[in-house]
Amino acid sequence: EIKLFGTSHHARLAARVWAWQGNLEQALFALQLVKNSVQLRGGEVPAYGSFFADHAIAGFEVARVYETVGDKAEAIGRYEVAITSWEGANADLPYLKMARERLAALKSES
Repeated sequence: EIKLFGTSHHARLAARVWAWQGNLEQALFALQLVKNSVQLRGGEVPAYGSFFADHAIAGFEVARVYETVGDKAEAIGRYEVAITSWEGANADLPYLKMARERLAALKSES
């Protein structure tokens, strides 16, 4: 049984730990909870504000989980989706920069 308490930040941290432990199912479950809670709070995910940020960061974290467990192909696809979700965002946005860097690194390893 999985119990998550606190904020979306706590769920993302729990997902990282589970990914490092090799538990892909629990990690992805935690991140899906973040994405679902964002959609439930506001209906559609708005293009700005904390709801959007939680949803977009969860997408980035999903990519990172796949990378952590060694699924490079899935990680590449998920990083591409995360980058697309930040289209038009400030180029210095830390998660956007990290997603671009990780995507480039994974593609160079292929």
